[in-house]
Amino acid sequence: MYYIDIDKEAVVDKATGTNFNGLSGSNSWTFQTSVTDRTAPVLQSAVMQSNTSIRLQYNKTLDSSINLLTSSFAVTVNGETRRISNSYISGSSVYVTLQTGVAVGQNIQISYTGSGVRPVQDLNGNVAASFSGKVVTNGVDSVLPKPEDGYVSGSTLTLHFSDSLKSVSRYAYEQFRVDVNGSSRSIDRIDQSGSVVTLYLRSSVSDGDAVKVSYTPGDYPLQDYNGQNIAAFRDYYVRNTYDTKPPVLKRSEGSGNKIILTYNEALSTTDIPMKSQFSVLVNNSPVYVTNVEIVSNQVFLTLASSFAQGQNVTISYVSGIDGIADLNGNLAGYINLEPVQYNVVIEGIRSAIVRGDTITISYTSSLKSVAVFPINQFYVDLDNTSQSLQSASVSGDTVTLKLVNPVKAGQSVLVSYMSSGTMLYDNAGNVMKGYSSMPGYELDGGRYDDNAGK
Repeated sequence: MYYIDIDKEAVVDKATGTNFNGLSGSNSWTFQTSVTDRTAPVLQSAVMQSNTSIRLQYNKTLDSSINLLTSSFAVTVNGETRRISNSYISGSSVYVTLQTGVAVGQNIQISYTGSGVRPVQDLNGNVAASFSGKVVTNGVDSVLPKPEDGYVSGSTLTLHFSDSLKSVSRYAYEQFRVDVNGSSRSIDRIDQSGSVVTLYLRSSVSDGDAVKVSYTPGDYPLQDYNGQNIAAFRDYYVRNTYDTKPPVLKRSEGSGNKIILTYNEALSTTDIPMKSQFSVLVNNSPVYVTNVEIVSNQVFLTLASSFAQGQNVTISYVSGIDGIADLNGNLAGYINLEPVQYNVVIEGIRSAIVRGDTITISYTSSLKSVAVFPINQFYVDLDNTSQSLQSASVSGDTVTLKLVNPVKAGQSVLVSYMSSGTMLYDNAGNVMKGYSSMPGYELDGGRYDDNAGK
């Protein structure tokens, strides 16, 4: 931090001869120099985007001008080497295309050997690390076609899937739901060509409307070219081409070393804001932001240190080029000392509620059903003592854990989940990340206590 002092009468107005009263820079004129980002991109996940494409998701925007070498990557399928036809960068992801597709459930592993020649790097030239034998998520939801882009213009809504579809029934539109600003909008008919599905609405959307699409297979399911039914998806945001209004911050909440900023519409993941565009104060002391991630309509911030319930936490944000923007490129506005509400924050999880022998974990999106979920992937501690589980089940957007012994009033509850073995997916095919020591909160007299966790 720097400041400038000017002594009294050190400066004279040339026109009037008036002496300047001076200033104390430590009180009224401080500034700090910018810091160049020297942090390398970190690999977050590896998922089959389609049956021929692997997506490597990093934690920051990458330099898409780099023409990657396919020889930098190696892929094995059930232990056999699979040839690579292409590799490229888009946004914060690297896409590796295979010459021959894979089947659901096969063991896919990918390795990357970085070098000084056309490496994976961020916009500041920080080079990503090499890795070996990274397991690629390869489930039904990751291999089958799913929406990867969508937009609405007037009354025409277009969805681009990750692979070609079979011809659809003219009644297939009945399986879709379109929400505009939270209200259902009627669909008149459907068209499909290759990987593109077009829904025709009975009325047009307007400037600023937030539009989401959901799909639940019924009597006329969408299928890939092999005849497999496309998985359901819910609340998939599409770009409103008429939109000229900036996204609006609805709430800010956090706990531990996480803060979530929730906006009224989906945000672009093409450009990730710099960590230095955010300022977090905990009891008026700065805490640095170490990572920024955007998912749907939320910005997830990771802090260098944790904060506790009862502390005064505020968030500020400086808008600018490559900052927070909606799908149509409208930049979000400044945030100035916005209070952060204390709440349970694990990425993708809305709440963890305890009542008696039941812990209910609510996610922010609907989950794929799981016939049998192994209880050994969950760990529950009561007052630092491990607790036995009877069962774990998945329904809608909720995971329910049944304990052998009920939780007593005032006990400290911590829940952990290992994302391995039987994977937990949302309906869009995203893998739900594991977590450690997430606090659970009690119900008050059978009613959710609105002050719990705040």
